[in-house]
Amino acid sequence: MKIKDMQYLFWVDLETTGLHPTFHSIIEFAVVITDRNLCVMDKAHGIVKPHLWPMLTIDNECIAMHQKSGLFDQLESGGPIDFYETHLRDLCLKYTKDYPLIMAGSGVAHFDRKFIERHLPLLTPFFAIRCLDVSVIRTALEFNDKAYTPMRYHRAEDDIIETISEFRIYLKMFNTILSPERACNVKESESDRTNRLT
Repeated sequence: MKIKDMQYLFWVDLETTGLHPTFHSIIEFAVVITDRNLCVMDKAHGIVKPHLWPMLTIDNECIAMHQKSGLFDQLESGGPIDFYETHLRDLCLKYTKDYPLIMAGSGVAHFDRKFIERHLPLLTPFFAIRCLDVSVIRTALEFNDKAYTPMRYHRAEDDIIETISEFRIYLKMFNTILSPERACNVKESESDRTNRLT
């Protein structure tokens, strides 16, 4: 199965009580389903009321971050993770009749995916093995000081919207680099190679 056959991207951002899925839990999520042209097809958002034990393991940095964002003040009004898992499973079913979803976001390869596998296991069968991790593109471009610097609001809805916007910027850069005019220029000069991402 090829990436070009997959029609929908599952953009996800999670806010958690820490970095380790075994010890920490999801306290907020935002999902945006887009097509390959990044047109929004569906959205989902929820604040999760955590159990006591993950809150006992939360570190001071996470506490300060979620207090500043206002998320902590909303946790008591959050819903159970099981309810949201069922809702998100139904959302995935809607867009995976023929092909799996491509998980997308910032840090999804090493962070969000692991939390989903641990805390939202009903979703894992709907995803392709490969994913679209915008943070990998950002890291690569940082070598040339061309990367976009995200604001990072540490609220799931705001961050996932910004990540999609960041990917749009990179797509424009790639379209310029891979334009037919440049592709035909076989004898690329040294200056062209140096300024390729300008």
